[in-house]
Amino acid sequence: MTSSKKKRWLLNKTMTLLVNQWFFLEDSDLKLNMMRVDDVDMADEWFDTFSGEELEFQQEALFDCSNSTADLDPTFKENEPIFKGAPITLAESMLLILLFATRHSLTGEGLVDLLTLVSMHCLKPNICTTSLYMFNKFFGQLKSPMKIHKFCKFCMYLLSSESKSVEMCPVCSKDISQDLQLSYFIEIPIIQQIGTLFAKIGFYNDLQHRFQRKKQKTDNVEDIYDGYQYKKLFKPGQFLYGQNNISLMWYTDGCPLFKSSKVSLWPLFFAINELPYKKRFLKENMIYAGLWVGEKPAMATFLKPFHKSLMQLKEGVSFKVPAQKQPITVKAMVLCGTCDLPARCVILNMTQFNGAHGCTHCLQKGVSASTGRGSTWTYPFKMNNPSGPKRTHEGMVNDAFQAYSGDNKQRPVNGIKV
Repeated sequence: MTSSKKKRWLLNKTMTLLVNQWFFLEDSDLKLNMMRVDDVDMADEWFDTFSGEELEFQQEALFDCSNSTADLDPTFKENEPIFKGAPITLAESMLLILLFATRHSLTGEGLVDLLTLVSMHCLKPNICTTSLYMFNKFFGQLKSPMKIHKFCKFCMYLLSSESKSVEMCPVCSKDISQDLQLSYFIEIPIIQQIGTLFAKIGFYNDLQHRFQRKKQKTDNVEDIYDGYQYKKLFKPGQFLYGQNNISLMWYTDGCPLFKSSKVSLWPLFFAINELPYKKRFLKENMIYAGLWVGEKPAMATFLKPFHKSLMQLKEGVSFKVPAQKQPITVKAMVLCGTCDLPARCVILNMTQFNGAHGCTHCLQKGVSASTGRGSTWTYPFKMNNPSGPKRTHEGMVNDAFQAYSGDNKQRPVNGIKV
């Protein structure tokens, strides 16, 4: 899959999952009426909309629901194209319109005009909505345990839920009394999502696939179960040998929203390895854990809420399963993750792969080489030690500690940043 196709796939999947299942806080409505948006980052513009206040309508004419097929249909068809042969679904169309409205500070009346304009450019019949009432109702019907986490825009310090009235950052002492000094990211609690999956008929039986699968050849590596780490944990008495226990694989990547902006989406997904491969990556079985909107995320801030949930899952959580009288205790652990090289550097908080000490496996520094139009960082082959010296877990921890405690905290130590 090419880079552009991968980005398009990631954006589509993010939007579809976001709209269909987890977009809005419970008991909250969308506030789009008469918003004031100053010259701030897209992240602030977007998340300022989710303030939990009710949508106010200034003109009863906005409630007119007679102009489109979707307005006459009491059920929304989120996953269907907006018209026959359209490249986007209703859910994707709704979210793109929402992003445009927040980006350009549209009033309620302006949003109605935009909805009407989009509908007029689509083939008939279509399921576009031209009513602000139905637009709000579409998002209002989506239930979610979504949480919005605020953090200091200057030092990335994650504020606790009790810090709503704090006027000064406890770390950098900057003024954070105004929303312009704060940034946000979304968490969709994974424990509730896993509980929903276990409540599905047939899901628990699918998790027993690892006990029932038949390999084509004994020595083949045919799935994740044949990997060294999984086999190590799949022995009798080990974590993954329990029928109720599961392992997770995470995935994240950045997807730019606009060519003229540095703003990008960074969704965080989890897949359950114990499901059969054909069902493992289906939309309904994927766990959409969170979303960062802005420039490259500070992973120590972004991943902190998820770490708490994962530790709770490791201890065990009770879930109800169909056809069983008593709840079962489910334990989960993160086994592995997958991402491309730029995203891996962000996750590991390291120098990028094309910089000094950018290799995650060894401590070779590399050299800068001229390319005619500039220079690039290369790693010449070393005859005496081509793959070393090797990095170790203890070494990376020590490098991180030195980077944090050093006089110049802007300089990485062996490629490890603060």
